[in-house]
Amino acid sequence: LSIFAAAPLLFILSACGPESTDTASPATGSAPAQTQAPKVQYMPAFAVIDLNVIAERLGSDQALLNALKQREAQYNQQLGQIREQLQTNLNERQQEFGEEATEEQKKELQALAQNMSQQFVEAQNAAQQKLNQEQNQLVQDFRNQIRPVAEEIALERGLTFILNRNDELLFSYDQRFDITGEVIKRMSTPLVP
Repeated sequence: LSIFAAAPLLFILSACGPESTDTASPATGSAPAQTQAPKVQYMPAFAVIDLNVIAERLGSDQALLNALKQREAQYNQQLGQIREQLQTNLNERQQEFGEEATEEQKKELQALAQNMSQQFVEAQNAAQQKLNQEQNQLVQDFRNQIRPVAEEIALERGLTFILNRNDELLFSYDQRFDITGEVIKRMSTPLVP
């Protein structure tokens, strides 16, 4: 995402709003009527929130890490069982062939070992993918729990947009629009299991 991607949006928002038109009266060619609406400059009302600070202060970051470590330990245990089962299968096949395995049997054992190694790598990849999905879901759940509180505060302050300070889109902002501290005050317990 380019740093300039937000520029058109800000330009459009700052160009919006009621404007008067200074046109002469077509019938008389005289000055415009005195009933023009006053010019009002529209200012976008952005709130800023720092989700990392909120998670840290509420203990949700540690709760999320603990949940992920627990799931990782479960996956590692399952992977250990898969590895043991694959090794047992390979050992049994070696015992069937005995000490004096033929060249064909040795090739078969080598192919079996490679196949089992590939199966284990696939199991590792699947476990990592599941762990990543669970992490993404936990983060999304955290955001969803914060959202209504942040929206309520922004509405109370007359702010219509909420930007996450942690996203790369936000370069700088006026601290008066940061609602992070208020969100923390209103949230009292860790949100992520």
